[in-house]
Amino acid sequence: MSLTIAALVAQAIALLGGHRFPGLTLAVVALLDCALLVVSPGNSTGSLGTVLAVYGTRRELDRGRAFVWIGPLAAISVAAAVIAGPDAGIDGTWIVPFGIARVVLLFGIPVLLAEVAVSRVQLIEALRQRAELAEREQTATARHMVQQQRTQMARELHDIAAHHLTGIIVSAQAAGALADRDRPEQRRYLAALQADAREALDHLRQTVGLLRSDDGDRVLPAPGIDDLPRVVQEAAHRGTPVDFDTVGEPGTIGPVAGVVVIRGVQKALANARKHAPHAPVTVIALWSSVELRVAIENGSTTATPLAIPASGYGLAGLRERLMLVGGTLDAGPTRTGWQTTLTLPTTTAPSADKDEHP
Repeated sequence: MSLTIAALVAQAIALLGGHRFPGLTLAVVALLDCALLVVSPGNSTGSLGTVLAVYGTRRELDRGRAFVWIGPLAAISVAAAVIAGPDAGIDGTWIVPFGIARVVLLFGIPVLLAEVAVSRVQLIEALRQRAELAEREQTATARHMVQQQRTQMARELHDIAAHHLTGIIVSAQAAGALADRDRPEQRRYLAALQADAREALDHLRQTVGLLRSDDGDRVLPAPGIDDLPRVVQEAAHRGTPVDFDTVGEPGTIGPVAGVVVIRGVQKALANARKHAPHAPVTVIALWSSVELRVAIENGSTTATPLAIPASGYGLAGLRERLMLVGGTLDAGPTRTGWQTTLTLPTTTAPSADKDEHP
């Protein structure tokens, strides 16, 4: 009896170190169980400690390292059962099956339960990692969308500022040149300068206001393809001799594409005023069944180009904006000047004939 108590106390003490030294703990507990079985045949009091140690070893160690300890100790346990079998009153033909059954109970079942527990932990960890990955992807997507919105806003602000400030500079320079010889014409340029400044302020206020969620003011509609005649007329009021013509039956383009066209035409007209002051400009909107082609061409001039700083983006920025809406940009010198052509696909609505039933 005292031997059994001593063995159980030793197993309990060994199990205290199962977390830090799982393999060594299993060895101590299993060998004490085998020793107790051999010394006191039929005494399986130490079997519970072996079950706990086997389960803990598989939980703490990976499968390969765990079976390095479990395999030899299971074989020793079988040997101990074979040795103790005759003294425990077990028939000789049942000694080996008894040892195998004992190993299955003490080693096999705890390993199986530990495998289930480990698999569950691994599944939970995999789900956690997947959730973290999905959250990181969602955060990255949101950050990318915010960056895209900031880039679009920066382009819009740049186009607005470049167009109107170019007009303001042109009007101011023309007004200064007319100060002493044509006061009515000077007043016309000053009026155009004020109109440009007010329109630029309105557009900037509208664009920046889109960033404010607490702004209850009325938001002005974004410019569209229907505003193209007005844009050309404004350029004419600033002193640019410009002719506008539309060829073909006007179709439909998306709202974003409409904004791109307006900004592109404004950019082309501003470049004409900057590089070829007072040169005649023609703007032609050519509609077809599949695309809209807007060509802005200026003629030659003998005037000196205006000393206006470069905007920094120019045609490269316009080409990029057109690509985002499926359009293209062609720009280059002509025999008499410069031509900029914007081409965008049109959107076709189903005709009424196709919707009617025979």
